[in-house]
Order: sequence, then C-alpha cells, then structure tokens
Amino acid sequence: MEGWIKLNRGWWKDDAFRNNDDRMVFLWLLEEAQIKDKVVSIKSNPVKLKRGQLSHSLRFMGEALDMNKNKIARILEHFEKWGIIGTESGTGQNIITICNYSKYQDKRDSTETRSGTGAGQERDKLKEGKEYIYNPPIVPPLDDNKNSPMWFNGEIIRLNKSDYHKWFDNYPGTESQFEEFLSSRDDWYAEQPPEKQKSWFMATGTYIAKLKTEVA
Repeated sequence: MEGWIKLNRGWWKDDAFRNNDDRMVFLWLLEEAQIKDKVVSIKSNPVKLKRGQLSHSLRFMGEALDMNKNKIARILEHFEKWGIIGTESGTGQNIITICNYSKYQDKRDSTETRSGTGAGQERDKLKEGKEYIYNPPIVPPLDDNKNSPMWFNGEIIRLNKSDYHKWFDNYPGTESQFEEFLSSRDDWYAEQPPEKQKSWFMATGTYIAKLKTEVA
C-alpha cells in the first residue's frame, strides 16, 4: 500500500493499549484503512468503504497478524469501548471505522509553516491522504466495580477490570501470555457441558493461584 502513517510521539504509551498485541492490531488497522472512499469487491459483492474504513473477516485478520481470531475479536471490542474504532455489520459484512480519521488525517504538523513551497507540498500530501496522525481519545478511567466494562470478554470467561488485574497479578508470566492463557481456557470451557461452565470463575482462579505457588 502507498503513502505514510504518521503517529504522535508517545502514542504507544496511551492507557487504551494494554500490551503490544493491542498496538500491533491498531497499527495494522491504520495501514488497512482506506485513504479515500472506494468500492471494493468482497465475496464478489461490491462494498462501499468510506475514508478511514476497512472490511476484513476475523479469520483473515487473525491469519495476517498471527493471532487467534477470538483474541482479535476481543481486542476490537476493547478498542470500540475506548472510542478508537466503530463497527457495523448491517449489510452482512463487518466494517470497521477508525474514529476521527479525517480529523487527524488532515491535521497539520506543529512545525509546519503557513507559507512557502515546503508547506504547500505538505498540504498537498495531506489532501491526497498520504499521512495519518492519531491522538488517542480522552476516556475517563474505568472504575473497579462489577458494572465495569469487560477487560476480557470471552465466550465463557468474562472479567471486569478488577478481577482481570487480580488474576494477572497472580499469573507467572507476561500480560501477553496471560491473554493467551485466558483465550485457551475460554476455548476449552466453550466445549464443556453447561454444568462445568458454571464453575469457570472459581476453578480458573484456583488454578492461577496454584501456578503462582508452584513458581514460588
């Protein structure tokens, strides 16, 4: 793909990004987004994508990023809660919209002057959609009560911010490894009988505590 992706310094430190997997998915979305309105062919059907939109299946995204498609779905859901993206599937095709794409795409660099050939060339590049600027949205901190949005939202395993961090504090590994552990366990529980699924919280919490004891 042609053009540039322009990011503000320190974007990767934003609270919206929990780990490097979040950052990798975000960068991939920026690269895949359309820089201008375009009609694309998806499954032999014409789909109109607006500037800042893209349309891919979870399976395709998982293969492109070498991640489990369920994990991709959870990351997209997390991004949507933080106001980074919006999603729609009314036409039967999943369409992802990067929020405020045009606002930041057209934003001029603070070092750019208002006159001169260099400034004019820079504006031309921006009009052509060849540069992208992203400022993470300002979102109020999530509280720790049981009504908090899910920080891990699997088919069976669902954790709010408080429980997520309690489990992660006991998990003997990185956050990326912790996410993989939750994804794998969630996939396993999804195949179990309903009665066994009901005990996922206590059983998984006990298992993580046991892992911590074994490492210690």
